[in-house]
Amino acid sequence: MIESSEIFPYESIREGQRELIEIAREVSFKGGHAVIEGCNGLGKTVGLLTGVLSTVLKSERPVVYLARTHKQIDRVMSELKLISKKRAVRGVSLRGRVEMCFNRFVRKYCSDPNSAMNVCKELQKLGRCSYYNNLVEKPRLFENLESIALTNPLTNEELTNICRREELCPYEFVKKILPEVTVIAANYMYLFHPDIRELFLTNLKRKLSDIIIILDEAHNIPEIALNIASDALSKSSIKSAINEAEKYRLNDIKAFCKRFLKIYEEIEPLIGGEDEILVPKYTVEEGLQKGGEYADLMGFLEDMHEKGEMIQRLMISEGKLPHSYIHRLAEFTIYWMDTVGKREYTHVIRKYFTGDGGSYTRIEIVALDPRKITRIIYSQCYASISVSGTIQPIQAFVDITGLPSSTVQAVLKSPFNRKNVLALIVEGVSTALTQRVESNYNKIIEKILEVVDATPANIGVFVPSYNVLNDLLKYGLEERLTKKLFVERFDATSKENDKMIKNFKKHKDLGGGVLLGVMGGRNSEGEDFPGDEMNSSVVVGVPYAKPTPSVKASIRYFEEQFPGKGREYGYVIPSMRRAVQAGGRVIRRLSDRGAIVFLDWRFKQENCLKYFPNWLKDNIEIIPDERGVLKSRISCFFKGGVESLE
Repeated sequence: MIESSEIFPYESIREGQRELIEIAREVSFKGGHAVIEGCNGLGKTVGLLTGVLSTVLKSERPVVYLARTHKQIDRVMSELKLISKKRAVRGVSLRGRVEMCFNRFVRKYCSDPNSAMNVCKELQKLGRCSYYNNLVEKPRLFENLESIALTNPLTNEELTNICRREELCPYEFVKKILPEVTVIAANYMYLFHPDIRELFLTNLKRKLSDIIIILDEAHNIPEIALNIASDALSKSSIKSAINEAEKYRLNDIKAFCKRFLKIYEEIEPLIGGEDEILVPKYTVEEGLQKGGEYADLMGFLEDMHEKGEMIQRLMISEGKLPHSYIHRLAEFTIYWMDTVGKREYTHVIRKYFTGDGGSYTRIEIVALDPRKITRIIYSQCYASISVSGTIQPIQAFVDITGLPSSTVQAVLKSPFNRKNVLALIVEGVSTALTQRVESNYNKIIEKILEVVDATPANIGVFVPSYNVLNDLLKYGLEERLTKKLFVERFDATSKENDKMIKNFKKHKDLGGGVLLGVMGGRNSEGEDFPGDEMNSSVVVGVPYAKPTPSVKASIRYFEEQFPGKGREYGYVIPSMRRAVQAGGRVIRRLSDRGAIVFLDWRFKQENCLKYFPNWLKDNIEIIPDERGVLKSRISCFFKGGVESLE
């Protein structure tokens, strides 16, 4: 092994960082698994890379560093560039196939990895992608660029700029150089989505057993795994499948689609005023088999799936959007039949609301066990290190992801100066369903106003649901604020949301702004607000999920798997993690100072408080339900005072 000091690129190692390096070093050398909680500002990325590379650079074992956002992925390359000045190392960061593609047809028509993969294959066969053709037909140019790419670690932007200049396909270029790269930074999907993983490992020319995996912000893994293992279909997709079958004169498939639509429309009215209802077991299969037309229903569906693929290829050749609703319906129905009756799944019809007050429904296959996706990764990789600032209780994460009992568990000491973090729980208010009345909302607004008035620059306010968000607006939050309000919209596109967040951040220099968002949403977890971009965060209420049939099914399933832990694993931990993630938006760098206000008396109860990470739990103060006390405490904090209420 190489000494860590030969790799670590900074002058000194922070408190807690040394322990992180040693754990990463040990696990990556011997193999096995570690789950580590370490707060932001610790320097986790460079610490993990230092520990792992001190063993890998001798063994040439590849490291796959997985994260959620582009910023996190590019940060890996930024740290790797510094390391490479002390010790040569090759690295590259990846995006999804669609994001890396220059072909206008793919960028216009493909929004998901599977469709992009299919379209790319057909365009390559037809010789209709000049970027791919250039890569194949100009080997000397490829060799020159390969030399550049393997000299220094590259962010995805740097890689795509090189390829754009020479009009080469960056995705296919990366495929060719992957086997020569030591550190690959990418989105979780590259290993957790079965189809993408298979292709990725093929391009890497390695097996899972050869790979060391680093999972940043690993608290996301269970939810991501459940999303991958779940599926959904709308009524409009079924109707489109009928039209498609009619267009191509596929009468037997048209009859099948009509039957599926009839079953859907018989179930749909049962939802009534509920958000979600269970679909009775075997309802769909029995309805499809009624009449006895299908001696081999699965065989029919596989044939239908194949015809859908043929339609996609035909549409590509005609320069049209390569989407087949027949293919989609066949894919969904096959998965439905494969999962019905299995305890680790439930099947529901769920109602969704649109921005204009309308609604629509989807029939859904809801996965309950993340281990269906995670277990294969953890059981087959050489080593894994899962790290997050909010992953306690670690044993729960180990259980629900299928990690072995031998997994190393560690909680690293926070490097933050306690004077830089103010954590408050406010008594006297709650967003419990029985408390969602005008008088309580007015009280919540008053508390928010105290935080806003006492906080310099920007503030974030995060609520449990869009219902609570709309109620706060209804009862006059915006009119009573002294700073501009920016409201998260659930139907906003990524581009619209990014524009709104950019404007909010600018207001740190324009007198300050207030961001109103939802816990568990894209702005409470996927966005960073360092410095004055958010100085206080207000967590309004405990974000317990509504007790829908799928939530109850999750609790029952976890209770069967882990007796006595069902409610904790299926209900409480996901809720508390959303709350802590939202609160933690204000502390992203070691130099940040921030106030985190939990605006619900239930947070001080042991069944909530025990799920706070240590860096937060150690700083908690209780604020009594008295007007002006909250404002005074926050004002004192930002003026540099350290007095507590004790």
